[in-house]
Amino acid sequence: MSTQITISELDLAYFHYIPNRPACYVGIAVFSILFILLNIRVLTSGYRWYVYLLPLTAAAEVVGFALRYICSKNPTTDVFTAMSILLLISANIMALVNYKAVGDVIQLSGVETRYYVIGPNFARNFYKTNLVASILQAVGGGLQASSGSRSTGFTLTIVGITIQLVFFAIFLVSVHYVNTCPDYRLHYNGQNHKRSVMRVMYITMALLFVRSLYRLANYVIVYNNFGEVHEWTFYVFDALLIAVCFLIHCIWFIGHYIPRGTLDIEGKGPDAIYITRSNV
Repeated sequence: MSTQITISELDLAYFHYIPNRPACYVGIAVFSILFILLNIRVLTSGYRWYVYLLPLTAAAEVVGFALRYICSKNPTTDVFTAMSILLLISANIMALVNYKAVGDVIQLSGVETRYYVIGPNFARNFYKTNLVASILQAVGGGLQASSGSRSTGFTLTIVGITIQLVFFAIFLVSVHYVNTCPDYRLHYNGQNHKRSVMRVMYITMALLFVRSLYRLANYVIVYNNFGEVHEWTFYVFDALLIAVCFLIHCIWFIGHYIPRGTLDIEGKGPDAIYITRSNV
């Protein structure tokens, strides 16, 4: 009995609530299914290398929920830290895929740089900010596991999420511009696939933005003792939103729309036509 009380106290110290173990099973099952579906999508269609990150991220979610279950039974600093990092950075990794996809559309359109951001280095610029945000969140998540460095950990995580939110917003504005500007096209094999790619970008990035807002609000509430946090909010505004993002990528798989390999490009801007020359 005393052991159970001790575990409950540790759970409250780490999670600020008592984790529901059956919910962990559901998380493991859902993301395992998504992992399988994404692998099928990647392996049975044309693709660019970066779409491999999607099933890898789903696998990270599976491991993260498994560690969440372990931590609910026997909370330790190492397990909690690993769990926090895996469940925290999934949005960052998925964002990398989206950055690269839009970057490919821009690059293949052969349009000069516009508004300092939308150009050949589009994906690279967002990668840099995403890396900074990811490092801050990962380090912050690790520091939160120790009572002595918890305050510093919360601060770093909050700063990391704030940076992420700012550039998610900039990315969404860029997506809207690329989607509505006729100079950008993804026209090959007789079809213009730009709007199909942009549809995935709009939906998934909007969901990731909401998820990051929840994460920020959650950390601010805990850090400033504004009130209690509840587990259901984690599953609704974090796990569910990430799962829906994966599902969107399964339904409208961007590997079908962005040509794989080397392309012959005829024309520029709205007149550009891309003909697949090599699939290596």
